[in-house]
Amino acid sequence: MITTRNTDDNFIVDFDTLEGWDDYEKIIEILKRSYDVKIINKIDGPESRLWDIQLDGLSYTLHNNPYGNYLKAKNIKSIEYLKDTLGHIQIHFL
Repeated sequence: MITTRNTDDNFIVDFDTLEGWDDYEKIIEILKRSYDVKIINKIDGPESRLWDIQLDGLSYTLHNNPYGNYLKAKNIKSIEYLKDTLGHIQIHFL
């Protein structure tokens, strides 16, 4: 299951059922199977992960921290695309 939230100028998709460190790569694999995803940059720390990705040509950051995994849109176009495809994305994570 996924949920969404708005922050100051960001739109975030939380992966509620895939919250752990090991689930992070599952999320990437699901996104790769369903969309044109490219990994641009990876930062893997001892307690968090932060990967910059392109999903269908738009920029996002996939985060992992002790509170879970979430995808954050980086700009207006990315936010709009994510909101428009949210129903489709939800299907892949059920």
